[in-house]
Amino acid sequence: GWYGAPAKLFCAPRSKVPHAPRWDPAGPWCPPEGGWGHEPAFADDVPLDQYWQYVKSGGSCKDYKGVKAGGWKYSGEGCDGTACPGSGAPLFRQPQGRADVEGCCWWGRGVIQTTGTCNFGKLNFYLGKRGADAGRDVAYPQVDFCKNPGVICAPNGPPELKWVAGWFYWLNAVQPYSSGSWTYLAKLKDWVDGGMDMGDTSFIDGASGIVNRGCHNPPNCGTGDLHAGPERRRNFQKVLAAMGLAGASLLSDAEAKAQASLSLGASLRGTHWRAGSVRTTSLLQEDTAQTHRKCYLREDDEAEGAAGGEDPAAGRDDPAHAVEL
Repeated sequence: GWYGAPAKLFCAPRSKVPHAPRWDPAGPWCPPEGGWGHEPAFADDVPLDQYWQYVKSGGSCKDYKGVKAGGWKYSGEGCDGTACPGSGAPLFRQPQGRADVEGCCWWGRGVIQTTGTCNFGKLNFYLGKRGADAGRDVAYPQVDFCKNPGVICAPNGPPELKWVAGWFYWLNAVQPYSSGSWTYLAKLKDWVDGGMDMGDTSFIDGASGIVNRGCHNPPNCGTGDLHAGPERRRNFQKVLAAMGLAGASLLSDAEAKAQASLSLGASLRGTHWRAGSVRTTSLLQEDTAQTHRKCYLREDDEAEGAAGGEDPAAGRDDPAHAVEL
């Protein structure tokens, strides 16, 4: 990597790393392999306690093989010597932002950036090991999304998972969305029946808000402004053009050539499905329409970072809890 390339993302329970430091790309310089002062990088299976102690003590040059510069620090860029501020994010009704990384291993993965313990917990309950343990027929009985969220994008994981996870979220959170007078399916029908006017971005803006901020009209739900709204609109238009549902002028030359050589039907036929995926998501829609949904997650303070719900006040210290949605 380049000089100062950051270490892998990590999380840790507050009992192990009460306050997270920042990664400093400017230093120190790290001796190359074979050079004087070189220390071997940590193995992928390094004991977590050992790595956490290294991070807390401001360690450097051991985070990955070939590191050229960089290390952990509690100074500079807003740090006060004991803690460093996190990036700007909604506070979820808390008076101050957090300076720890407890429960943060479930960052976004897959085509729709599945994020958080609750979303990964639902995947595990309806499609993964949690469902299999309960005796239900699920698509991925051996996959524990809670213990290994990275499986969605792992080279040795089921290759279709990055898409299945996105479709699962869309079926579970976007298509059934309704708030006040704004209902996703009704707005979709209105936009299509109105001629799919590309100048009318109200529908894609609303859908983007649901995915990105949890409501159709951010920042009115208190979770922040919609991220990259113009880019989302352009992507939406490009997808419709590639499907032949909008003007071809929205596509670049390369994209237009790709459209000519691949039809949507061929693309869908080439998608790798596991038996039960469609059936499972259909059952999910039926189940969530009739029952009060819960997100199940087994926590392990030592190995999993003692994850809590998205709301920091929700059951964080309970070793085995269900977060109400």
